[in-house]
Amino acid sequence: MRALLFSTALAGLLAATGASRAADATFKFDYGAVAASGRQITVTRLPVTLPSGKVVLEDVTILMRADSAGKLRVVAGYPLTETSVQPETGALAAGDYAPPSNLDYRLTLAGPSLGANGRPQWVLDRDGDDVSLRFYGGALAGHPLESRIAAIGATAGWTYGVVDGGKCDLGCNVKIGDLVALSTGTDGQIYLQDLTTDSGVDHAVPVRTLALRPCTAAACG
Repeated sequence: MRALLFSTALAGLLAATGASRAADATFKFDYGAVAASGRQITVTRLPVTLPSGKVVLEDVTILMRADSAGKLRVVAGYPLTETSVQPETGALAAGDYAPPSNLDYRLTLAGPSLGANGRPQWVLDRDGDDVSLRFYGGALAGHPLESRIAAIGATAGWTYGVVDGGKCDLGCNVKIGDLVALSTGTDGQIYLQDLTTDSGVDHAVPVRTLALRPCTAAACG
């Protein structure tokens, strides 16, 4: 709570000075590592979401001063920002994908954008339907689905997610609430792993796997 109040107050102070009036990109200090010493505040690995939806990480340095009335001000020339180490996205690549040849539809993988807990997020949607699968990158610790992943003892370096919309089965009977994962293969293929049985029990070993090949929109399906 203290960190949240500090982040909110700091964001308001920067807005008041006009230092953060840069266009349409969005950010929250809550998702960066905030530290303060002396008159300096540093925020490392702050996720900034660009208008395009792309997420970049920035390291921010803010130097403060107090005026004659005791009001805190941001020193001229600050904040200073530098590009931080960007989030790891593995070999996943956004774009259109086609399922096995006997299934006539297209899937679109979008991302990475900023997801829960400030993590890289990927969304896999079925063309012309409401099927939606949401995946989160990064380490298992702090993952939005950490409790479910830990419960099955999963250690594979997959990108885990959940089916959060849709009625049809994507050819492998995935359903709303299923724990799912994405992994990468050769020639740009990705594999959709369903880790939940029909009775709703999660497993570390995939119950079903669907191979998806990259394709152009005109050639999918």
